[in-house]
Amino acid sequence: MKTKIFIALVIFIFVSCQEKTKVDFEQEKAEIIQFLKDYSSFVNKNSIEGLENYWQESDNVSYIPLERDSAIFSFEKIRDYFKTQFDEILKIEYSSWNPSIWINPTKSEATVVFLSSKNIEFKNGFKLSLTPIRNSATLTKFEGKWKLVNLHESVRQK
Repeated sequence: MKTKIFIALVIFIFVSCQEKTKVDFEQEKAEIIQFLKDYSSFVNKNSIEGLENYWQESDNVSYIPLERDSAIFSFEKIRDYFKTQFDEILKIEYSSWNPSIWINPTKSEATVVFLSSKNIEFKNGFKLSLTPIRNSATLTKFEGKWKLVNLHESVRQK
């Protein structure tokens, strides 16, 4: 009798572990939209303080900004890139809109395609306006927070 109860308990635990956690896609999309708003606020602060709230602190992240032909790999190198950029910028107005979000139902991962704009005033007085910027990003959810793993920016050449 004890053996049958034990086997039934093992089967119950096994089946319970096999059940997939239901993903609330609307909630996840709302979190990602808020993440994009918060990321815009971060960029507009023109400071690297808080970068770790938006990028995974890993060697396996990448960023392809507008002015580069190749990716910047690793959190530390992305931090250095932002620091250099922000040191040259007096003011930046960054905004994003129109996100299309795909959430992987089997992983805590999302792909986001969105548009953005940058109005930049450099410390040397030069001003630059870029719009629309096409963005594609991969985000992962770690410890309950969405963070960037990859971001690629591009503009159409005229």
